[in-house]
Amino acid sequence: MESEQDRLQTLRHARIRRVKQLLRWLPRRANLERYPVLKWFAHMARKRPFLWSFKVPNVSPAFYAGSILAFLPLYGVQIGLSLAAAVIFRANLPILCGLQFISNPLTVPLIYPLNFFVGRRLIHVFSFGGDPGILGNWFFSLIVGGFVIGLIFGAALDLFYRIAAWQATTQHRRVKENRSGRNDTESGRN
Repeated sequence: MESEQDRLQTLRHARIRRVKQLLRWLPRRANLERYPVLKWFAHMARKRPFLWSFKVPNVSPAFYAGSILAFLPLYGVQIGLSLAAAVIFRANLPILCGLQFISNPLTVPLIYPLNFFVGRRLIHVFSFGGDPGILGNWFFSLIVGGFVIGLIFGAALDLFYRIAAWQATTQHRRVKENRSGRNDTESGRN
């Protein structure tokens, strides 16, 4: 019969496999040369370990900066900007680059009208921004809406990641305690 510790370890390994499947398409130290813009910065990116760290202090700014960049009307230059943001904010590069795929040719027709609607409402409610003309108001609404939606989306991702990291840490600690408890009882028998 499978013990509780073995069951927890099996669940942990299953989660790790799922995360690896999700992350396999993202840039890593070993495959930076495959990406058109990132290959120019590969040498610099390999020297900065925070770009590859999945610790909360490195992941949290990646969620916020990546989400904001993904929702801003910057389609086409986002990957290059994500590298700059990763270096400036000491954030995780794979997450930042991965979030840029939120806005793609299929989702842009949905994201930009939502940005415009949210931005227009916020500008109207808080009555900020001058009258730079029709095109200027339209673009300003896109930027304001994209920034706010990106910030909210980044906060949700950050909260989800912190909860998942806390649960993983708690579970890891529990497995470790079970191992040490089992080792103590085994050594007491001898």
